[in-house]
Amino acid sequence: MKLAPVSATMALLLLVIGVAISKPTTSDVKQLPLDFSGIDTLRIVDAGDSPTIRIDDANPARASWKDLKTTEVTVASEGNRMTIRTNLRGYSELIVIVPSRVRTFVVDSANMASKAPLDRVFVRGSGAIEWNGDIGLLRIEAVPPPRPCKRACGLGVQISDGSINRVEIRAPGGKVNFGKPDKIGAADLYLGPGGEVTLNDATRLGNIVLRDSESP
Repeated sequence: MKLAPVSATMALLLLVIGVAISKPTTSDVKQLPLDFSGIDTLRIVDAGDSPTIRIDDANPARASWKDLKTTEVTVASEGNRMTIRTNLRGYSELIVIVPSRVRTFVVDSANMASKAPLDRVFVRGSGAIEWNGDIGLLRIEAVPPPRPCKRACGLGVQISDGSINRVEIRAPGGKVNFGKPDKIGAADLYLGPGGEVTLNDATRLGNIVLRDSESP
């Protein structure tokens, strides 16, 4: 028996149906409002690889993630610190929107961005930190990883974009990449032996300084 060829209209209809099935609906994403009253420090624990943190005063503070039956997200506040704890593993779909009053972040890894210019931000991390946004002072410090490393340990920092007056990174043996180094006013890098720095499209070098990892 011969099969009739599929018409162009039928092929397009099948394609649309396939896209509609594969595309997540709003019911697939769960949102949790966050109250940052009196909070200036955010800690994120066990949130998979590089959750997204958006510093944004124009939108309500909230956490959102793909709603799976096995996903657990808990929020607790103590003093000036909020802790978000999840059981996510691998690529993280956790997105957290925070107000600009939050100045300190303690994370394993994170993709961080600010919509408006900021005064200063302090990040403590152990995995991979990416930053996008204008800021006066960005200080990043390596901390011990929460569990034994499967591969080589060391903080990796990607400063992708943003006009930054001053950057200070303390990460012995860490790796730092500047996507647009000419937009950096000054950078002091305390990386010690084994540290690496890469600059993309730099026209000047005096603004990026490698310093003794033991210096104050």
